[in-house]
Amino acid sequence: MTISVIVPAHNAAGYLRHSLPALQRSTYPAFECIVVDDASTDDTAAVCQAFAVQRVGLTGAAHGPATARNRGAAVSQGDILLFLDADVVVRPETLSRLAATFQNETTVAAIFGSYDDRPLAANFVSQAKNLLHHFTHQQARPDATTFWAGCGAIRRSAWQAVGGFDEQRYRRPSIEDIELGYRLTAAGYPIRLDKGLLVTHIKRWTLLSLLRSDVRDRAWPWAWLALERRRLPNDLNGHTSQRVSALLTWGIVGSVAGAWLHARRRPASPPAFVQQIAPPAGLTGLGAFAGVLWLNRSLYRFLWRQRGFGFVLAFVPLHLLYYLYSTTAFGLAALAWRAQKH
Repeated sequence: MTISVIVPAHNAAGYLRHSLPALQRSTYPAFECIVVDDASTDDTAAVCQAFAVQRVGLTGAAHGPATARNRGAAVSQGDILLFLDADVVVRPETLSRLAATFQNETTVAAIFGSYDDRPLAANFVSQAKNLLHHFTHQQARPDATTFWAGCGAIRRSAWQAVGGFDEQRYRRPSIEDIELGYRLTAAGYPIRLDKGLLVTHIKRWTLLSLLRSDVRDRAWPWAWLALERRRLPNDLNGHTSQRVSALLTWGIVGSVAGAWLHARRRPASPPAFVQQIAPPAGLTGLGAFAGVLWLNRSLYRFLWRQRGFGFVLAFVPLHLLYYLYSTTAFGLAALAWRAQKH
């Protein structure tokens, strides 16, 4: 069984210097690596040459990873297509684990894993982003209805049957892998989340890049897709506990805003001010906050064990912000979708 490793790369020379040597240390020998150079202006081509991997060059403006992955798959020879992001470092046993699963479980059409709990970037936002991703995947159901192309493999026959990634709709990094997973599921192809298939993420996130990616490239198109399908999967980020947590977060915001407006209308001394905000707005906000903590207690315990109590204290406000901007994007997408339909 030959595995074709397909890596979309746009100005990813720095990442490839980490990820390509890791691939070469794989214990599974029957694989090829194809780097699809998506109109890069850095040293991506030189890095590919240095590590003697096949390079497919796309010219002009960047086409996006959906197009890049499709081009790589089209020229590949393997029975299994392993889509791997340029900023992901595999373990020596990653390819062997995939090959064994596909050989032993012949009905499985696609397999994906998750980031491990040791992201390379040390800054807080990168650690928080990657640990949240790791925890979410580790808690999800093994029988998945979606797909992840950060480290995800598909049988060639299944990939061809559903037509690959939708490169017309997704011209930049987005949810092209999620949408592909939905089509695989709809066509009756089983997808497996292998929680032991772990890879290391080396991308450095900032708060600005996190917000831009989560809102523009994830929440908005994902909401649009969910509205089109008229279905929100009860798994991963769409689990019921996450939907309730988002509603409770808005309850916190509403209670704080209500207390502030009430206090401004009726100036008072500090003791009277405390009496004003406690019933009912203050208690409502505290109750909503307690609800978020309870619903996410497993996540916070995990972070506490991994990084300590101080990390959790810093993470909770970022987590609340995540609920706010994600649901805002979903709401705006719903309004835009409804306006288009009418």
